[in-house]
Amino acid sequence: MEVRYGRRINCLSNRIKRETQKLECMQSLTKVSGQNGFILVYIHKHNDTPIFQKDIESHFGITRSTASKVITLMEKKGLIQRASNNEDGRLKQLILTEEAINIINNVEYEMDEFDKKLVSNLTEDEKEQLLFLIEKMERNISE
Repeated sequence: MEVRYGRRINCLSNRIKRETQKLECMQSLTKVSGQNGFILVYIHKHNDTPIFQKDIESHFGITRSTASKVITLMEKKGLIQRASNNEDGRLKQLILTEEAINIINNVEYEMDEFDKKLVSNLTEDEKEQLLFLIEKMERNISE
């Protein structure tokens, strides 16, 4: 009987999605929906430079009005704050709240732990080979 690699990979992907949805950190994400999570991570990863609404518009390819609505909603949810910028008072820097930082840190920690579990019985060579094969399959699909 022929092996259906795509089906096997799809089944594994579905199991991974189900297992990650069970993680405690995922239960705390009720405030973070849609693009909010991506925006939070973007701000978090660029914490060494000020991030403004125009950066969100540019990076995510959204209009000024959409960005404004999303940021206002995130502000109401207590995930970000707008602060005046010392260099230009007209610009409002987007800053993560402690709650947002805690959510991001919890998600990163639990996802790291899940990743460790996922490959726990693989050798370092097998992990490298797995990554190599995944990348090769991704290229096959792209071509």
